[in-house]
Amino acid sequence: MLTLRRHALACLLIASLASGALADDAQQSLGDGYTLIVDRNGLHVVKGKRRARLVDAQSILAATVDKKTKQVDVTVSDFSCPGESKYRWTLPHLDARIENTAAYQLHKNKDYVNAAAGFAKAVAADPSWNLAAYNLASAQQLAGDKGAAITALAPWLASAPIATYVQVTADPELAPLLERPELKAIRAALAGTATISAAGELDGKVAYSKDKGLIASTRTERSWGACVFQTDLELHDAKTGSLVAHTPIIAWSETADECDEKANRVVRRARPIVAKRIMALTAMLRELGFVKVKTEKGAVTGDLRKGTARFAKAKLGVVMAGGTARILVKDTEVGTAKVLELLVDAVYVDEPRMMLLWTLRPGAEGCEGSDPTEVAVIPLAKP
Repeated sequence: MLTLRRHALACLLIASLASGALADDAQQSLGDGYTLIVDRNGLHVVKGKRRARLVDAQSILAATVDKKTKQVDVTVSDFSCPGESKYRWTLPHLDARIENTAAYQLHKNKDYVNAAAGFAKAVAADPSWNLAAYNLASAQQLAGDKGAAITALAPWLASAPIATYVQVTADPELAPLLERPELKAIRAALAGTATISAAGELDGKVAYSKDKGLIASTRTERSWGACVFQTDLELHDAKTGSLVAHTPIIAWSETADECDEKANRVVRRARPIVAKRIMALTAMLRELGFVKVKTEKGAVTGDLRKGTARFAKAKLGVVMAGGTARILVKDTEVGTAKVLELLVDAVYVDEPRMMLLWTLRPGAEGCEGSDPTEVAVIPLAKP
C-alpha cells in the first residue's frame, strides 16, 4: 500500500497559520469547485467536503489553470533553502488524489471491498497514475480477488514490467501476487546469484542482469543533523543509464538518530523488518537474473569545485566539474553525464562497459534535512 507522505528530516515548519486563519498566500481557488489550501501538513486540494494532501508547502506563490487542457501549474514555497518548487497536475489528477485519499481511509479500516471501489474511481480519473493502480490491486488482493488485482496491474505490467515487479516485491500487500503467471513471466530465463548484505549493500557494489539489460546499485542518503539514513536499491537501463525502478532497502524511520559509537545502524525494532525486506529483494534480483560483475574501483580525489577518479587497469579517468562528469581514455571522451557537486565513489564495470558515479550535494543546514545523493550510470563508447 502506497501513501503520499514522504519523510521530512529535521525540517522546521514556520507556521503561517498560527492565528488559526488562512493567510492570503495559503489558499487559492482553481475554479470548478477546486481550492488549494496550505495548512500545517502541507498543500492540499479541497473539493466539497473532501481533500487530499499534495506536497510539502508553506505558502502558495502562484497557481494557474488552463481551462482547455485542464492543466494546473502551481508554485509553492517549501522547506528547502531555495524556497520555491513548481508542480504541474491536471484537474482529473486532483480528482484521483481526492478519491485515493478517501479510499485509503477505508483501506486502513480493512474495508477492502469499498476501498477497492474508491481506488477504482481514482484509476478512472487518472489512468496514468500508477499509485492508484497499485492501491487498487492491493485492496483487491487483500479482499481475496487476485485475478482482479492482476487486471488492475495489467497496464503497468505491460508498460513498465520491471518497475511493477519491483513494486509488487517490495509491498507486502502485493507480494502474494508474485506467484501468479503474469508476474512469473517477467523473471529471467536463468536465475541470478546477486546478494544484498545484512547492511543493505550489494555484494561487489554493482550487479548486472544480461537477460533484462539492467544494472543494479545502491544509493545511501544521510542526514546532516543526525545519524539517520536511507539506502535504496536502484535499477538502471544498461544501454541508456536511465533509472528504471527503485525501492528502499532501509528506510529513514528504521535507523537510529544518535551519533554515538553505534551510529549508522538499524534500530532494534526494525531489524526483523529490514532483514525480511533484504531477503525479498535479494530473491527479486536473482529472479531477474542479476549476477555479480567484474569491476574496478576508482581512486577518487577532489572537492566541491572539481573531482577526479583514476582507473589503472581500465586505463580510464573521470574529470568532474560544474555538475558534469567526463569519462576519458587519454584525451578521448567516451562518456558524460550530469552529476551533483562532490564525487564520492566511482566504479568501472567491465561487462557491460559502464561507469557508475556516486555524487553528493551538501544539504543546506537548517533547511534541508539531508545531503542529497545520486548514482549516475554511464554507458561508455569505444575510444
